[in-house]
Amino acid sequence: MNWQGPGNLLLITHQVNITALVGGGVASGDMVVVQPKNSELTVIGRLTGVR
Repeated sequence: MNWQGPGNLLLITHQVNITALVGGGVASGDMVVVQPKNSELTVIGRLTGVR
């Protein structure tokens, strides 16, 4: 993907896809903040959902 928009791109998906993309899972309601770099995704933060 080559995002050309005027801002950040938010993708919503399932835990199994997140695990495959960044090598680690998340709990229900959590988010992983990533930055593309050299055809890979680098995790730069995590947001924890309200439980």
